[in-house]
Amino acid sequence: MSAFSKYNASGTGLLDQAEVMDSLEGLGLAPKNETEREEVSAILLNFEKLQFTLDEYCNEVVPMIRQQLKELRRPHLAKLFKKFDTYERSKLSISEIMKDVLIYGLDVYEESLKMALKSFAQRTGRSEKLLSAGLATLDEDAFVDFLCLQQELAEQERVSRFEDLVNKLSLSQEEQELWKHDLVSWELRFHEYNPSRGHWGDYSGFVPEQQVLLLLRDSGLVPKSPARVMQVKSMLQSLLRPDGTVSFLDFLKVVTYLKDLEKEKVGKIVDELTDQNCCVPVREVCTFFRSCGLISKVQSERMEVQELVDQGDGRGSKFLGRAPVIELWIRLHALLKVTAVERERQYVLTNGGWTEHDYIDFKKAFHRYDEDMSDILERDELVQAMDLLRGNVWRAQASVNMMLAACGVESEREIKVNFMSFLRLLKLVDEVETRHNLGITMGFSPERTDRLYSGFQALDHEGHGYVQKATLAQALRKATGKWCNTTQLGEALNLLGSHSAPVVFQGFLKVVKALENVVEGDWEDCLDDICQWENRLALEEDEGGTEEQPQTPTSSPSMKTTQRMSNAVANALG
Repeated sequence: MSAFSKYNASGTGLLDQAEVMDSLEGLGLAPKNETEREEVSAILLNFEKLQFTLDEYCNEVVPMIRQQLKELRRPHLAKLFKKFDTYERSKLSISEIMKDVLIYGLDVYEESLKMALKSFAQRTGRSEKLLSAGLATLDEDAFVDFLCLQQELAEQERVSRFEDLVNKLSLSQEEQELWKHDLVSWELRFHEYNPSRGHWGDYSGFVPEQQVLLLLRDSGLVPKSPARVMQVKSMLQSLLRPDGTVSFLDFLKVVTYLKDLEKEKVGKIVDELTDQNCCVPVREVCTFFRSCGLISKVQSERMEVQELVDQGDGRGSKFLGRAPVIELWIRLHALLKVTAVERERQYVLTNGGWTEHDYIDFKKAFHRYDEDMSDILERDELVQAMDLLRGNVWRAQASVNMMLAACGVESEREIKVNFMSFLRLLKLVDEVETRHNLGITMGFSPERTDRLYSGFQALDHEGHGYVQKATLAQALRKATGKWCNTTQLGEALNLLGSHSAPVVFQGFLKVVKALENVVEGDWEDCLDDICQWENRLALEEDEGGTEEQPQTPTSSPSMKTTQRMSNAVANALG
């Protein structure tokens, strides 16, 4: 086994326990968190020997570690299965699994995926043809087995690619440490042209300036300051080759600069919040990032976010200082951007009824008018981008303000629309006639239908086009509490059936219409409360941000008030 040979540098034919632990990364079996590290260490200690032969390593040590890691990860993966199993069928197809895995932010490489499907077919006796076509379905146990195998092989491929790049680029030890988490990802994006995945590169390894800018946009690292953006563009200009392209090594220089800017910005926030005495328990890093204003409550509760944060500094430290906290944020920031791009992509391909060509056109139109690279379109920029894609006829279908309101954008305030809201606005325009006709059949005017659609989308955080029944029931209880009792609301919700399948907009309209018959008081006021529950949700999240701050082993008073946090964020961004 190559992993054994690599760490058997002395040529003795034996690996000690530390060398075995180091070799696990190349096998795709490296422990991810403190619990896993402790369990793997316990396995090695239970052998009651200091060194292992090749036979012991291959046939006893590695299989035992693999099985133990799978069992440790089973509860988490079981939760993931239930999250993916939207329609509660207790089974998922391979195509559904891989789609959700990408949204979750897990690594997927074409070659290792093929190997995983082939190996899984051999182990289980399933049809490799059906698995490769994405048609085979897996129950929860099979899902756990397959995903453990797929991720093990994906990690093997990532480590192998990283080592190849280290040799190819002659990276120093310090540079390896800097790039160990994202070099392979950047290399893929730079050498592949697949815009719907955020890959704007070129197989030749030399990418034109405009495509490099697109790559940087989708990284989420572009600074918000116009002056900084000009510095980035100027730096890129200085690195251009005579043919107007940029090499991968020079591209990494730009990324390094952007990372440093992000670290500087976050460092100011952390210093302000901790009196320059940062020491955060790993288990409270998500809470800390929320206190810093870096992530929202919804983001902090995502399983992929919690899983990454639980990894800490990768060394088993229970408390993180300033540098590890900032480094963890850089990784988390990248994960959030990757998953956001994938959600946008799947919204277009799955929920929007569009194609990859449409996605590229939408991206280019958005970027064309987002001249400051802020990932935000203001009102005039938004109208121009919409005119480019849909002509000015879209404005005749309904007022611009009404369209914005239906996407959850308050036109009375300064309008700032991100790309996902831009996609929702496009869908709103494309489906306006169908949606209005649906509303009319239920007795709602076009204007009221659009407003109700805004409320419906406020619950659809992921942009799936549906809302879980339990989520809808909870929101309606809060919105209609003073207008009807629990029994009356329950009767309205019963129109959706006894099953807990997701609710689409038509089902939502049925429930709202049923409430009209039982509401005590002004029905229009009740409708307003339903339509405006996104404001209630936002308020609740703001109130949730004042919770007790994470304690540190140095001194809890070093954590400051929410107002001080806000000032830190404002100062850093300013």
